[in-house]
Amino acid sequence: MATMIKCPYCDKLTDPKLDSCVHCGGFLRKQPAKQQQRASASASSQTCPSCGALVRDGDIICVACGTNLLTGQKIAQEQQRAVRTPDNPALRNALIAAAIAVVIIGAVAAFILTRDPVAKAQRLAADGRVTEATDLLVKYLAKHADDARGHLVLGKLYWGSSDYSNAAESLEKAAQLNPTDRDAGILAVIGMQQRADNKTRDRQIAILENVAKAHPDDDEVLYLLALAKGTKDSSESQIESLRRVADKAPESTDRRLALAVSMAIQKDEAGAQRELEAARSQAPDDPNIKAALGILAAKQGNVDDAVARLTEAIEGKTSIHKEALAQAGLLLVSQGQYGQAVALLGEAIDAGETSPSTKFFHAVCLAKQRVYEPALKAFDELARGSNEYSARAAIHAARVYLSQENAERALESLNAVTVKLSGTEGAELETVRGRGLAKAGDPDGAMDAFRKAIQQDPNYAPAHLETGLLLVQRRAIAEGIRELESYLSSADPNDAESGAREIQALVDQLKQSAQARPSTAALARNEMQGSTS
Repeated sequence: MATMIKCPYCDKLTDPKLDSCVHCGGFLRKQPAKQQQRASASASSQTCPSCGALVRDGDIICVACGTNLLTGQKIAQEQQRAVRTPDNPALRNALIAAAIAVVIIGAVAAFILTRDPVAKAQRLAADGRVTEATDLLVKYLAKHADDARGHLVLGKLYWGSSDYSNAAESLEKAAQLNPTDRDAGILAVIGMQQRADNKTRDRQIAILENVAKAHPDDDEVLYLLALAKGTKDSSESQIESLRRVADKAPESTDRRLALAVSMAIQKDEAGAQRELEAARSQAPDDPNIKAALGILAAKQGNVDDAVARLTEAIEGKTSIHKEALAQAGLLLVSQGQYGQAVALLGEAIDAGETSPSTKFFHAVCLAKQRVYEPALKAFDELARGSNEYSARAAIHAARVYLSQENAERALESLNAVTVKLSGTEGAELETVRGRGLAKAGDPDGAMDAFRKAIQQDPNYAPAHLETGLLLVQRRAIAEGIRELESYLSSADPNDAESGAREIQALVDQLKQSAQARPSTAALARNEMQGSTS
């Protein structure tokens, strides 16, 4: 076995015959000088001049270290030298400064957006990410409820999404937190109109008063304040405000029109007429002025003129289109023109008119036209609701059911009335109830109902009529004639629906029959005289 030696570099055993240690590559024998190695390598082309590794004749690149055997330089150094740009200190400094500026701007922007969620929400909304913007503000305002700007932006986002209820709430908070902000105040008042009631109107007026104090020369704010005061029955204050606003802009027909309406509400019909005529002289074709003139004519009792003006306003597309339709229809109902009225009232309902009066009288017109199914549907809906026409709707529904010989449904409608009625309404309810009981085969219950009706209103003619007919049917002729004559004393003989002529003929016939037939007492007396003779 060959003798092993320790490597002077790594201290491990290696073969002394080798030029280099097999473990670390350290030289075991003395190497010739570099000049001698390069000369030897040049002559034999057997070793790399840089690392001393063996190479073959004809090789150009050392596979061990990557040195170019022709030039003595490494390829990586040549490539780095080839791509290195000329050293330009000014350009280098400019590039460094620009990079630093970009980083700083980005950091500042990120800091601002982080510190100002409202600005971030506006940025998101501008990019079309409205839901994200809304959610961000909702979370932010939950912890910072006193940020007026945040509530204002959130309210606008809700408004743009047609969420008017939440918009009104946010805008109202913005106006309360910053009472002098004109835009916030006006937007809040408009948004709150979606759910207007007495309490809401009080808050609207308070907001507008604060804005008006901060902007005393703003005609639009003063105009809105005047209109708001009118909705709270502050008509005198409204008239003063509207007159002041109208005087500032005498060419504005809208403001003069609003002043006229306010004066009409205060029963200053002459003043209202004067303002409307002045407005019409400026805008003779304005449909809103025609509508106002029609409503004023109706208040003055000029029904034909009112219907004509309202019809012109409807054809001219007045801004109160559905209200004009309803008003014209109700005027026609008052004249008994149910056929024309039903069309106008139906169109008003289709246009969005939801007032109980419009629905009730539309159903009345349908019933008069014998269109019973939709009439009953409307009456039943009103009767189940809480409105001023619920009891009357139940009574009319019962009348329709009785005309269909459905006494059971008629009585159900009447029994569902929970409002305590008195006077004429109470008498009407009990009279219709009596008719239902009579049809149901309960004449005693019917008579009790008729008696109650007369107690409610002694002058209610239909109660006397029904009582008289039932008494005649029960052969109480004399008492029945008295009740029928009470009816005739108050009935209009020219009204075809009253049946006054037929009832008069019946009374005459009953009287003749009573005179021709001897009384029971007379018959008994004659019989006694015959037996004693």
